[in-house]
Amino acid sequence: MLPEFHFPEHTFALELFLQGAERLIDIVVANLNLH
Repeated sequence: MLPEFHFPEHTFALELFLQGAERLIDIVVANLNLH
């Protein structure tokens, strides 16, 4: 196993990206439901 301290920035960026993607999906679904 690789030491985790090599990846904190990458993991943080990945979490931010996933959160943004989830919000984007929520917005798209809401727009589809409105129309």
